[in-house]
Amino acid sequence: MSSDRSAVVMAGVSGFHQEDEAARRAREQELQRLRQERQALEKERLALEKERRAWEGMRLAWEKEHQARERESRKERTDAQALDEEAARRTSAARGRVVILQRLLKESLERDPRIAPASLKRQAKIPPLELGDLEEPHPVPSRDAYVPSPPGPFGRMFEWQQHRYEAEVEEGEAVYRRAVAEHERQEANRLRRIAEAKRTHEQEAARITREVAEENARIEQMIVGLRNGDHDALGGYLTMVLQKSSYPQGFPTRVSAVQLPESALLVVEKRLPTIEVIPPDKAFRHVRSRKAVESTPRPMSEIRDLYQSVIAQIVLRTLREVFTADTAGRVTTVVFNGLVRAVDPATGRRAEVCLIALRATREQFADLVLDEPEFDPLECVRRHFSAKLSPRPEALVAVEPIPV
Repeated sequence: MSSDRSAVVMAGVSGFHQEDEAARRAREQELQRLRQERQALEKERLALEKERRAWEGMRLAWEKEHQARERESRKERTDAQALDEEAARRTSAARGRVVILQRLLKESLERDPRIAPASLKRQAKIPPLELGDLEEPHPVPSRDAYVPSPPGPFGRMFEWQQHRYEAEVEEGEAVYRRAVAEHERQEANRLRRIAEAKRTHEQEAARITREVAEENARIEQMIVGLRNGDHDALGGYLTMVLQKSSYPQGFPTRVSAVQLPESALLVVEKRLPTIEVIPPDKAFRHVRSRKAVESTPRPMSEIRDLYQSVIAQIVLRTLREVFTADTAGRVTTVVFNGLVRAVDPATGRRAEVCLIALRATREQFADLVLDEPEFDPLECVRRHFSAKLSPRPEALVAVEPIPV
C-alpha cells in the first residue's frame, strides 16, 4: 500500500517535472523568438535609420546644391543688373556729352561776355604768417626740479645724511646748469627760425604786392588805351574776353585777338579742340550671352558732322562775344582762323592745321537770329559767311587761312 502511494507520488513528481521542463522549454523558445523578433526589429530599425540618413544626406546635398544655384542665380541677376546699369550710364553719358556739344552756342547766349576792366583790378592778398609751434617758447627749467630740498631736523642729526644731501645738491646743480644751457640753445634756435620765417614772409608779401601792382598797372594802361581808342588795348581786352569764355572740359583756351593799326579789322586766331571731343561710341548695351558691355560705334559721317557743327558754333560764339564786348563799335570786321594741333596721320608728326577760316562783318552778324530753334550753325558759316571749312577734319585736311 505504502509502495503504491510512493509510486503514485513519484509518478506525480515525475509528471510535474516533465510539465515544468516543458514549460521552461516553452519559455526559452518564447524568449528566443522574442530575441529574434527584437533582433529583426533592431535590424529593420538600423536599416530604416540608414535609409533615413541616406535620404537626409540627399536632402542636405539637394539643399546645398539648391542654395548654390540660388546664390549663383542671384549673383547672375546682380551682375546682369550692374551691367545693365553700366550700359545705361555710359549711354547716358555719351548722349549727354553730345547734347552739351550741340548746345555750345545756345548755352552761351545766356551770358553777357562783357568785362568791366576796372573789375579786373585786385587787392594784394597777403597770407598771414604761420609760425606753428615756433610761437610757443620752450618752458624754462626750474631749479627745484633738479636740486633736492634740504633734509629735516632729524636728517641733519646724521653727518652722513648731510654729506649725501650736499652731494645730491652738487649733482643737481650741474644737471640744472646743463638744462638751462640747452634751453638757451633751443630758444636761440627758435628765435632764429622765427626771424627767417618773418624774412621769407616779408619777401613773399613784397613779391605778391609787386605782381598785383604791375598787373593793376597793366589793366589801368588798358583802360586808358580803350578810352583813347588804342588798338593794342582793344586787342588785349578782347583777348581777355575770349579767354574767359567758358567751354566744356577738354576744350583748349588758347586764343589771341589783334586789331590792326588804323583799322576796324580784328584778327582772331583760336585753338580748336581735336575731333576726340566727339564721343566715338553712340550707345552701349549689355550682351547677356557674353556677360559684357559692348558699344555701338558712332558712324564716322555722324562724327564728322557733329565736329564740324562744334567748330561752327565756336566761330559764332567768338563773333558774338567780340561784337558784344566791343561796345564802342570800333571793330567792324573779324577775320577768324581756327587751328587744331594734332598728329597728322599722313606724316605721324604733330602739326597745327587750319580747319576753318572766315571773314565776318558786324552787319552780317546782326542779321542772325541765334536763338531761333531752326537755326543751323553749320549752314550759317557755310552759306551766310562763305567760310572755308575742312571737308574732312578727321583726316586733318587743311584750308588756307585768311591772310591779313
